[in-house]
Amino acid sequence: MSALSALPAVEDPNKVWSRVNMILASGSPAAKAAFKELKMWLATQKKNPKLRYSSLAPDSTTGLTTASDGQAIGAGVATVYAVYVRALTTGTAPTFTIVIDDGTDDNISGLTASVIITVPSKARSSASVPADSWFIDAKGIAFANGLRASSVTSSQGLTIDASADSVVGFVISA
Repeated sequence: MSALSALPAVEDPNKVWSRVNMILASGSPAAKAAFKELKMWLATQKKNPKLRYSSLAPDSTTGLTTASDGQAIGAGVATVYAVYVRALTTGTAPTFTIVIDDGTDDNISGLTASVIITVPSKARSSASVPADSWFIDAKGIAFANGLRASSVTSSQGLTIDASADSVVGFVISA
């Protein structure tokens, strides 16, 4: 067991929202509206806090589908406001993106109690239809140890989904 490197620094929220808008350019209208409302809420009710944008990628050596441990985002205290995922390919198998409160690079199989957020992602039915899913909590969900994310095969399981039905996306935290 070894500790993850520290979470990336928070930055100006305008930089974060610029990255979000680039990813959402090919997202569904509902996703765009949901994130627009989150941005407004954070700006008006939470005093426009500095944020952290963490990209989620299906890379088999460092990303969501890394065998046994998923994608390490970083160790440390964080408040997660949103997770967005979009299916990469067409297919029939659903996948689930989990965000884990853990600051190590341990195998995820023993971390059932550490899974804090699960976002289902339906595989795309066609190349022209975005298949995106998201989780938003305007007050934020506290993570005490760190952030790790994985693409898994079932909502209650911890088996890494290394298939072509994986997703791309991001996590917004502070």
